[in-house]
Amino acid sequence: MRVRLLFVVSLVVGTLLSACDEGGGSGGGGNMSPGGHWVGITSEGEDVLGAIMFALVTETGSIHFRIGGRYGVGVLSVSNGNDVSGNFQFVTNPSGPSFPDGTTQSDCTVSGTVRERITMSITGDCTTTAGLQFQLTVPNLTYGPFIYERASSLATIAGMYDIGRAVMDIAADGTIFAQEAFTNCVINGQVNIIDPAFNFYDFQISYSSCTGPDADLNGATFVGIGYLLEITNPSPPDFSTVLGVTAIGEVNGVMVPRSIEGYRL
Repeated sequence: MRVRLLFVVSLVVGTLLSACDEGGGSGGGGNMSPGGHWVGITSEGEDVLGAIMFALVTETGSIHFRIGGRYGVGVLSVSNGNDVSGNFQFVTNPSGPSFPDGTTQSDCTVSGTVRERITMSITGDCTTTAGLQFQLTVPNLTYGPFIYERASSLATIAGMYDIGRAVMDIAADGTIFAQEAFTNCVINGQVNIIDPAFNFYDFQISYSSCTGPDADLNGATFVGIGYLLEITNPSPPDFSTVLGVTAIGEVNGVMVPRSIEGYRL
């Protein structure tokens, strides 16, 4: 069985609501950039009203986001200075809550506006695979410079990460390797720099040798973006670099999300 997956690295940190939300604006004429780490609360959406949205958007408009137990991936573009448009897929885990019509996947057309490095609003007109139509609205996404406005490099991301089921090794050249003890899954891949000025990374990861319930992952290829977050715990004092993994994959024709979180050893 072949499984196709889109791999997104993000961090599930509900407390980071961007205390420093006053980023810069557009540097001059032309279209504003949608790039950044964004956090907002939905004002409309099928049973996700009032849920927190965490979104990663690259300078070129690739978007990966999470709302509760649902996930999305797509592309945004900006025209007429600050008008946002695009498309994304919005999916939920088949083992968790589905959309009201019982489906787990919808396709959405996006509209909205952006103030570069300050705020963004988006509305998705969505249709599930069974034809149910609904809107997903996030009127005030707040920009978080603390995460996005940090340089990226292979030297920065290289290291060993405890991801719970395995230790992931990211080598100095960006090569990824891990093996899960209980499933025997072997993970191989590569990290590349998207833009050295910003703290997002391009990831490619593949699964092989999986046994048991994860055998469907054999042959899967993950492609996506990611970032690092450095956290200080005041009691006891500790400094940790944290990495999170969120994936959206197609298994037997159904898009399925997965999440992994880890920290640097």
